[in-house]
Amino acid sequence: MEEFYATKGVISLKEWNPDHNLVMLEGDWNFYWDKLLDQHQIANETASPIKIGKEWYKQKPDKGPSYPRFGSATFHLKVRDIIQGRYGIRLKNLRNFALYINGELRHESAGYGSDSVIIEPLRLNDVFYFSARDSFDILIKIKSYYNGKNSGLLYTPVLGSEEGILSYKLLRIGITSFILGIVLIIGLYNLLLFITDRKSLAALLFSLFCFCAFIRGGLVNEPLLMELLPDSGDLFYKLIAATTILLLPLAVSYFYTLYPDRVSRFVVYTIIISSFLLCPVSIIIPTSSLLAPFSPFFLYQLLVLVSVILTLYLLTQALIRKKDGAAYNTAGLLAIIFAAVNDILMNFNLIHSIFLVPHALVIYAILQTYLNTRERSQAYRTIGHLNDSLIKLDKIKDEFLANTSHELRTPLHGIIGIAESMNNGKDGPLPQKVKDDLNLIKTIALKQNNLINDILDFSKLRNRELTLHKSAVDIHVAVQIVLTVFERALQNKNFIIVSEVPKNAPMVYADEVRVEQILYNLIGNAIKFTDNGSITISSKQEGNFLAISVTDTGIGIPAEYHSTLFQPFHQIEESDKRVYGGTGLGLSITKNLVELHGGTITFNSEVNRGTTFTFSLPLADDFSQSASSDRNSFLINRMVTDVSDWRKNENNNQENNSDETQNTAVSNVLAVDDDPVNLRVIMNHLSALSVKTTAVESGKEALNLINNGFVPDCVILDIMMPGMSGYEVCKTLRTRFSHHELPVIIVTARNQINDLSIAFECGANDYLVKPFLKEELVTRISVALSINQASKAINENETLKTQLYEKEQLFRETRMNNYKLSKILSIIHDSVCVLGDDDEICFLSEQFSSLLGYSKDTLIGRNFTSLLQKVPQELKEMLYGEKEITSDYIEKVTFKSDTAKETNAHITLMKLETMEETFKVVIIKPSSVQKDPSP
Repeated sequence: MEEFYATKGVISLKEWNPDHNLVMLEGDWNFYWDKLLDQHQIANETASPIKIGKEWYKQKPDKGPSYPRFGSATFHLKVRDIIQGRYGIRLKNLRNFALYINGELRHESAGYGSDSVIIEPLRLNDVFYFSARDSFDILIKIKSYYNGKNSGLLYTPVLGSEEGILSYKLLRIGITSFILGIVLIIGLYNLLLFITDRKSLAALLFSLFCFCAFIRGGLVNEPLLMELLPDSGDLFYKLIAATTILLLPLAVSYFYTLYPDRVSRFVVYTIIISSFLLCPVSIIIPTSSLLAPFSPFFLYQLLVLVSVILTLYLLTQALIRKKDGAAYNTAGLLAIIFAAVNDILMNFNLIHSIFLVPHALVIYAILQTYLNTRERSQAYRTIGHLNDSLIKLDKIKDEFLANTSHELRTPLHGIIGIAESMNNGKDGPLPQKVKDDLNLIKTIALKQNNLINDILDFSKLRNRELTLHKSAVDIHVAVQIVLTVFERALQNKNFIIVSEVPKNAPMVYADEVRVEQILYNLIGNAIKFTDNGSITISSKQEGNFLAISVTDTGIGIPAEYHSTLFQPFHQIEESDKRVYGGTGLGLSITKNLVELHGGTITFNSEVNRGTTFTFSLPLADDFSQSASSDRNSFLINRMVTDVSDWRKNENNNQENNSDETQNTAVSNVLAVDDDPVNLRVIMNHLSALSVKTTAVESGKEALNLINNGFVPDCVILDIMMPGMSGYEVCKTLRTRFSHHELPVIIVTARNQINDLSIAFECGANDYLVKPFLKEELVTRISVALSINQASKAINENETLKTQLYEKEQLFRETRMNNYKLSKILSIIHDSVCVLGDDDEICFLSEQFSSLLGYSKDTLIGRNFTSLLQKVPQELKEMLYGEKEITSDYIEKVTFKSDTAKETNAHITLMKLETMEETFKVVIIKPSSVQKDPSP
């Protein structure tokens, strides 16, 4: 932008190129005080030169006093030596005026043309266009009656080509819009920070500060917002006053929030309250009073100065103490102070400049946003480090929980075991009252064990470590099992439990153990809060799900507890109604287990009327079709494996019968545990068996005993022992003994999946979790001793086995267990028989005997080919081992019958191998039945 200087109302622009630059019309204009002259009247009047860019009342004529503040005047400038074309002139912040170019009226404001005083707002349309050549005259008439800022041309007019002046105007608008956009975005950003974190009061105050700065910035310099508002001077100046005043209390509150301990609360509140009181005053009083030199706005400016001093003090203290962000706050505040001083001096008409506060606010807002972003980033990094620490602590917590449960279960195991031993009369008969007390001790200990299990389940569910082992579950059987558990708890109750789940209810696809846990929790909860009436369990199919409901006539659940019922550790606060204690985890675990199965759980409750809990589980039908073939194969494999196991047991029995000394031998059991109470419990439990129990308290002692020649028949081994863990002892034993030669049962209070996996990897045969019942330990020991005895019998008598004995033994064991295995094979609708050595039938299903009309005793031991009218060549080759048995082999044959019938059927031949021997399985599907002709 170029500058040309006018002299005595004339300016020459001979060297100016309007296509490249704009020009500022500075210098001395002709001034006619108290006269509103037209173009033709100027020649007859005497002009007084006056400098523009300064109020007329601050300038003196050549003779006489200064001009008054208010009045009217005419400004005139002759522009010479210009190129012909279209031009534009910009008159900034000018009100109540009329503009003439070469005597033609180009613009007249509303306030100028009215006889009454009209307060005009600033508008964006401050550029006026005209055509000229060689020279032209600019005539500006101004009336100033209420605002000293309108007493003259305070801003130098700018002249340019039409395109140049338009570009200049758009540039100014663009810069202002950009600044306002930044302030608005920063305000919205801080508002979002407050919405996400309601405790961040500083973010709310700063967002409100930015919104006020946005409104004020849109009214001064380039008044963009006035294009959206009514053309009202009162609204314009009151909006500027209100937003300017509100900036102070918001800024002071913001700084006080950042540094609350560095300044007196009284001083801060005084500034805030005074500012808020000035805001409505500035709105109520007339606009002309607001624009007066000593208006209420003047008091506000004094408060600003006090606040600046106070804020500088705060920031100085923060800088001295090297508080984070103090340097950025100080830099931003200094920018605002400089801009505010500039604007105050402009308000007092002491300087002529532009309003800098909007620009300073942008600088400060950017600095604050940077600080907030940096603080958030540091917070996120801190949260990340804390998350890593929490993950580590969570693992430590899980380990601590497992170890703690071990310590809790160990005394419970001792309590339950000793109570059972005494109740069973180990030390002699006991009075009935003592037995009842012992049963009560056992019941209480089992309840505490259930609480420990709840805590562990809750931890696994929360950490998503719980694995479901799904299969087809009979919900009727599951309900009956759970009701059996509660039989003792119902002895002194005045209500009944009714199961309306039919025997033919659809099976569900779920984890059987977890289904029983869900039922246990819901039914136990119903018993807890029911004094009389009934508890009903029912089921109903709903699409692909089975809905199971538990309805009681208890106290009901108050409405205020409905929303928190499934939250962990929640309990209804009516302790007099709680017959059973608990951790408040039951319903939370139940809800998680149901949802883990893919179902839902809901409840309806009415106080003093009862409660109904309903949960849904997916039906097994959706999975049965895809698993039908696998299921048949599984059953057949299970049947064949059982045949092999029974054969082995029969061999052992025969061997024992042939040797009396072996029949009366006493088995040796080695118990290893560092807790004497646990050892005593184990020895008490095993006293019911014909075994000799040796107890040691460490793994090293056990290994030394075995290394010195003592070889037990079974080892009961605790995991957590000082010096050498049970895992290490088990690994050492497996280097000398196989699983059959020396069974090892791991006994511990830890029941995590990882512990179970490690135990079996180390060579354990079985795994028992404390506290356990006597029957459970005795059963596990009996099985382990049976394995040991079977291993010994096999090793000693393997050379004595003969083919004839195997046939007799197979016949005997098959007949003995026929009924049990018939139930297994009855699930398979097809007729099935199993062929042993020499193709003799060692087992058959009921369907097979019914199909041919023979009794089972007649068919057992009979050669399969003797039942056929004719043996196909390919079948004969497969039976004799001359040809490999294939799964796709299907043959049509005719069976002989005990009646006067022939049975036509298709047969499929399968080969199943176990570790001991190989079987042939024949599956028969009848095709038709014909009656033989009479002879």
